[in-house]
Amino acid sequence: MNFMTAPSFIDTNILVYAFADTGDDRHAKARLLVEELLDGQNASLSVQILREFYTVATRKVRKPLSHAQAVATIEDLCLACRVVDDTLPQLNRAMEFAESHGLSIWDASIAAAAEAAGCGVLFTEDLAHGAMTGNVRVTNPLLKL
Repeated sequence: MNFMTAPSFIDTNILVYAFADTGDDRHAKARLLVEELLDGQNASLSVQILREFYTVATRKVRKPLSHAQAVATIEDLCLACRVVDDTLPQLNRAMEFAESHGLSIWDASIAAAAEAAGCGVLFTEDLAHGAMTGNVRVTNPLLKL
């Protein structure tokens, strides 16, 4: 599967590394990946991801983004990505994933949103690389193989 042409879902941590100064080498890798996904118009994310991005990027990184910078980034992402709204069917699927895969409800919600968006790949640093959650393969693009 070619990750750059397959529908892909981007988790919060990858966006934070791409757009905020995290003070480590993950920034360049994440930035390149996100740019390639956005250029290929194959990226999806959820409202949950946008909320989390705002919180982390404005408060929990070495050099936080200003409110205006975070809002502008989110607006750009909304134009470049398919944004999946939270729905009750996704919540039900997330609860299934939480039980069957031992995930937190927050991680399970991300996997459920990726599945609802029709994505075959979820780019994240938080879940087990290579694992399948529903119809979505977890891929850690920052993993040093």
